[in-house]
Amino acid sequence: MEKRVILAIGLCVAVMIAWTKFFPVRPPTPAPVAQTAPAATPEAAKPAVGGGPSVPSGAPAGAPIANRPEQKVELDTPDVRFVFSSRGATLQHAELRNTKFRDRPQDAASGHDLVATSEPQEAPLRTTFPKSGFPEPADGS
Repeated sequence: MEKRVILAIGLCVAVMIAWTKFFPVRPPTPAPVAQTAPAATPEAAKPAVGGGPSVPSGAPAGAPIANRPEQKVELDTPDVRFVFSSRGATLQHAELRNTKFRDRPQDAASGHDLVATSEPQEAPLRTTFPKSGFPEPADGS
């Protein structure tokens, strides 16, 4: 082996060791745990001021959180149209718009849809966390 290759490998190892010494990896700090003490005074029953999601005051702490309205986002290009949903980050439609992929050749709006899922639980690219312990929305999606 050439001396330059051995020197380059040695310098790479030295830089990696020096980097870990000067910039150590810190473990993430755990989030503060909310207390589930019952409200005894009227001041404690007031809703908290903040931008985070909240559980209704009449619901127990472990109650499922209600979903927000579903939002759909369209990504349009000349050749394909994608429609994504905010529920589970699912891909609802992937429509090919090119003339050779149309279901009806004369109709420009009849592109072939590659994704035809009626059940949200079976939608492609669905994001789920089955063993995470996150509260599941009321509708299960």
